[in-house]
Amino acid sequence: MSSKSMVYVALLALAIFWAVGAHNRLVRLKNAIARDFGAVDTQLRLRHAQIAQLLEMTGPRLSAEALDQVRAAMAQSGAALDTARGHPSSGRTMAAFAEAEGLLDTALTHLWRSDAAGQALRVDPGLRQVAEGLGSLYDKLDFACEPYNRAVHDFNQAQAEFPTLVIARMFGFWPSATLRMAEQQVSRDVLRTLLQ
Repeated sequence: MSSKSMVYVALLALAIFWAVGAHNRLVRLKNAIARDFGAVDTQLRLRHAQIAQLLEMTGPRLSAEALDQVRAAMAQSGAALDTARGHPSSGRTMAAFAEAEGLLDTALTHLWRSDAAGQALRVDPGLRQVAEGLGSLYDKLDFACEPYNRAVHDFNQAQAEFPTLVIARMFGFWPSATLRMAEQQVSRDVLRTLLQ
């Protein structure tokens, strides 16, 4: 084997080792997204349970239309969350989830702004306690999103760098989406105003 051939073989081996390393790094970063989504998922499940409890407690005092809107939005958000659990690093999946969360927030905002909800929260100490618990879950959700968003940022940055970008596209790694839950929590602010 000539020295020229040996150089080509060495360069090819180096390129293969680099490609394997780049691929493994992307897999590790993608797995970090899934791991960190677990904490977000836990808080979202607790929040959904708390919202369901609030609806059950306030149901008789609220309009059927308002309740139906919130229940429909919760069902949509729950379905989007189920999909997100399976693909927390998919940008499309997480964008659909964020959209469903926005619809739920809008429905809850309308609900909390209703006179019936405000009166129920003022006169029922048990309902007020559950509502305060929901408020603290929103804060925990914001906190849980921080590591997830950092993991998404690290993954997106790594897969966008050249020449890793080539490996990313060859193996189907696409950018993920961060969760900006705090921006979609108008209902939290409305609820807190009612509780003051």
